[in-house]
Amino acid sequence: KIFQNGLKAAVDLLHGRKNVVVLCGAGISVSCGIPDFRSKGGIYDQIDIHDYGLCTPEEIFHLEVFQDNPRPFYKFAAKMLYPNRPHEPSPSHRFLALLEEKKMLLRVYTQNIDGLEEKAGLSPKRVVYAHGSLNTSSCLKCGGKSPAEDLRDEILLGNVPYCQKVTGRRKRRRGEEVPTGGDPNEKVPVRCGGVMKPNITFFGEPLVDRVRRCLESDQAKADAVIVIGTSLSVA
Repeated sequence: KIFQNGLKAAVDLLHGRKNVVVLCGAGISVSCGIPDFRSKGGIYDQIDIHDYGLCTPEEIFHLEVFQDNPRPFYKFAAKMLYPNRPHEPSPSHRFLALLEEKKMLLRVYTQNIDGLEEKAGLSPKRVVYAHGSLNTSSCLKCGGKSPAEDLRDEILLGNVPYCQKVTGRRKRRRGEEVPTGGDPNEKVPVRCGGVMKPNITFFGEPLVDRVRRCLESDQAKADAVIVIGTSLSVA
């Protein structure tokens, strides 16, 4: 009866709405096989702080720790970035896509970084990734971006991925190997070499500016707010 009453209340809330805002978090992705952070068996529970040289599990997502030594993050994150089987959207994700299909959705603000909202069919313009997304990475040195797939081989080999952007050219050094069929006088590309960081918001980083811009735009338009799978707090 409690479930039925809750379902009826949700239906009544949505009736006639045209600008629904949804706030969602890890709870909508757990059924997809993606662990949350703090539950038993969750991400923090899987991190052996002694093995990774950390004081707390949370440190693996601290910007200062990553800048000092990105190896612990990439050692742990390989399976998070590239799971053996791609995760599929849950019924909750499909519900969000249905709201857009019915022209009822204004925006989805998600704390999740898995990108399943768009995989379920949501338009990118309708989704705000409050904590970023694993789909791309950026160089900490030059800011250049790369799709996550371009870094797959290096990360799965246990290596830290470095930026391959060409920033200039130099003369070939004496004794430096020349590729087969190459010109020994041709200048060699100089690559940036900065550490690549996934475009997710680490502790110590501000939220992306799109969060602020969309909130300012949406707050006067929203005619209903739905909260799914989150307590709306970050510890």
